[in-house]
Amino acid sequence: MKKILYKQEDGTIAILNPSPDIRIEEAITHVPVGLPYLVVDAKSLPSDENINLFFSALEADFDTPSDPKVRINIAKAKEITKERLRIERKRLFDANDILLRDAMLENNKAKIDKAIAERDRLRDVTKKVDDANTIEALKKLRP
Repeated sequence: MKKILYKQEDGTIAILNPSPDIRIEEAITHVPVGLPYLVVDAKSLPSDENINLFFSALEADFDTPSDPKVRINIAKAKEITKERLRIERKRLFDANDILLRDAMLENNKAKIDKAIAERDRLRDVTKKVDDANTIEALKKLRP
C-alpha cells in the first residue's frame, strides 16, 4: 500500500493514507500546492505505533525521492519522551508530596526518608532518556 508524505510549512511531516479505491495520482492532488511530497510504500515507514508516539520526530529526505530514508529522529524522540515522562510523573509527585507532608506531621523519619528518596527518583527520571539509544528503549521508560 502506498502512502503520501509531505513536508508541512512548519517542517513536520504529514501522511496521507489514500483509500484503496483512489488512484495515487488522484490522492496526490490533496497535497497542498507547493509543498514537497513523496510517495512511499507503507512498509518503508516506521511502525504505526512509533509514528503515533513520535509523530513530530518523523523525518524524510525529500531531496532523494528514490531513497527517502523515512525515520524517527532519535534526538527529537528523546525530547518527546522527556515531555511525556514529565506529564506522567506529575500525579506521582503530587501523591508523594502528600506522603511527605503526612510523614513530617507524624515526625516519622523512615517515612520522610522514603518520600524524599521517591521525590529524587521522580525528579531524575528524565535523565534516563539520555541513556536510551533506541526508540524501543524510549517507549519502555516510565516514571
